[in-house]
Amino acid sequence: MIETVGGEIEYPNLSFVTMVWKNYIVKQFDLIDRSTTKESDLYGAYDTLLQDLFPAAEYCQVAPQFSQNTGSQDHPVVSYVVLKWKTPVFLVEIKTFVALELPSNRAAADNQMRAIFLDFSDDHLPQSKLIGLSAMGTRFAVYEYITNDRRLAPPRIIHHPDIVTDTAPKERWSDDIMEYSGEAKFRALVNEVKEMASAISEVCEYYFLRYSRPFTY
Repeated sequence: MIETVGGEIEYPNLSFVTMVWKNYIVKQFDLIDRSTTKESDLYGAYDTLLQDLFPAAEYCQVAPQFSQNTGSQDHPVVSYVVLKWKTPVFLVEIKTFVALELPSNRAAADNQMRAIFLDFSDDHLPQSKLIGLSAMGTRFAVYEYITNDRRLAPPRIIHHPDIVTDTAPKERWSDDIMEYSGEAKFRALVNEVKEMASAISEVCEYYFLRYSRPFTY
């Protein structure tokens, strides 16, 4: 079980787990140019990964969401929303490998994740938690929105008015999906999402598939 302690997300020790993604998934990520500045170069690999983890046979849908972001070097920006029936259950927002190295890019990614969750905060989700990943290349940070008290972890690091502040430390993206421990954590998150989504049925009503509004970031 993944726990949130003191506002921070904690995980069991998964480093002992040995596993590997399917060969065609690994190959797609291997083919990505790690120096690319185009986020779109990563979309195909992540789409393949998410389709494998959330197959249509389980009544899941991997839905790319398009938005324009003037701070991005590649337009349009795509975030992935996984839906069970009509309900969003998992989010992925993607940046490049090189974006991880600049504090300003990490801060922008953190702000975008918070803006995405804000779009869901006024609506009543049936599950207790909505999980999202901020991916930079193959490294990822986990965000969790607790629906009953509208709390988002990790908490925002407040910018100091007089001191230069790293509001999104690089260590937040410490896990790599192409490493065994990172894959294990990713799979644990997916299993948690599926467990929560098991109670969602076709009769659940949710606005999202109307696509009545784009993400606002």
